[in-house]
Amino acid sequence: MSIYLIVFIAALFTGLLSLIGGLVLLWRPVSDRILQLLVSFAAGSLLAAAFLDILPEAAEEYDINQVLLYALVGILLFFVAEKFLLWHHHSHNHSVDHLGQHSAQLILWGDVLHNFIDGPIIAIAFLSDFKLGVITTLAIIFHEIPQEVGDFAVMLKSGLARTKVLLYNLISSSATILGAGVALLFSDLLNKISPALLGLAAGAFIYIAAADLIPSIHHETDPKTVKLQTLFLLLGVVVIGLLVHWLE
Repeated sequence: MSIYLIVFIAALFTGLLSLIGGLVLLWRPVSDRILQLLVSFAAGSLLAAAFLDILPEAAEEYDINQVLLYALVGILLFFVAEKFLLWHHHSHNHSVDHLGQHSAQLILWGDVLHNFIDGPIIAIAFLSDFKLGVITTLAIIFHEIPQEVGDFAVMLKSGLARTKVLLYNLISSSATILGAGVALLFSDLLNKISPALLGLAAGAFIYIAAADLIPSIHHETDPKTVKLQTLFLLLGVVVIGLLVHWLE
């Protein structure tokens, strides 16, 4: 099977699963507790993908110091993007009860940008190594599902009609496929700058997990829920770790 077709299928699968996650909310509301457990699992899976797969894979073929430098650049770029481009994962802030359509549109375009960047990350991972592509795609999916469910909840709270919320989610989910397609058009260039892109991808995963997801679950004070969140975070690490080992 062509690597281009594999990348397309992976991007399509990622978009569809994130869309299904949102559709579940339209059918049956998801409690904040369940959503926070999914976020905990996502944080663990992103950290594991960065430290157990992306960085080690890059270190086998490239200068590790160079890769780590790009990972640091990736973390800093995401910080700047959040601060100055209003690119924030609103899906993890469920304390807002009254949101206007302007806020909903900010969520939409933030998600479009975020999902569009997921496409090249998936593409460069598969172009580097099939195993790396599978692990990277799964880590993105594990993060996208709770994000999209949260975004659905916020948009519904903003007063948008369900049909419009579904349309917004379709637009943001399709951005992953578009991003992967653009990346494949420049696959020769991607191969030449693989160390930079792998480092940036690892930095992105680390930043999202450490600066966005983990702080969002630190607000919980109920001892039982805290233990479950910790368990799900560790479970995310274990699942990705086992997949890395089995796919070797």
